[in-house]
Amino acid sequence: MSRIIWHPLNDTHPDIGWRYLDTSCDLMMPWYTIGCLEWLVQQNLGEMSVFEYGCGISSIWWQKHCKVWRGVDHNPQWANGGMVPLKPDGTIDDDRYIKATLGENYDIVVIDGIHRDQCVPQAISVLNPGGHIIIDNWDQPSVGYGMDSWPRAIVLLKDFKKAVHKQPTHDDWK
Repeated sequence: MSRIIWHPLNDTHPDIGWRYLDTSCDLMMPWYTIGCLEWLVQQNLGEMSVFEYGCGISSIWWQKHCKVWRGVDHNPQWANGGMVPLKPDGTIDDDRYIKATLGENYDIVVIDGIHRDQCVPQAISVLNPGGHIIIDNWDQPSVGYGMDSWPRAIVLLKDFKKAVHKQPTHDDWK
């Protein structure tokens, strides 16, 4: 039996009208497409290390399921235990954000925060052999991430095996 069930958080608000609940732990799953979530639950996450660029509700789920979790966010309200690299004046330190992987290697790197295209080279450099990069909103123009938003990523990832999990109910892919 699947441990993923659809959970209507708020049917009247188009931005949060669909989310999925992980019935194994009663936590909301990361806000990824159903295809990506189905792939995730097939992985042996309990033995994996994960780094998230962009934290939030997903971080709570990752912390419950993986062996090692680290993350970074530009917003302290979303950090959920991740680093918030601020300059003394309280603004985000973009360089520290991009390089926040702390010299460790990871089995999964999630890119779902600011500076997405700039985070791709760093993600590649800290990826364990056989590891995975999850890039949320890849080729999704309605949220500001059309293919013209990824000049570095397109070049750097050209030889990587890719799986694009499109949400069939999303306007970008109807």
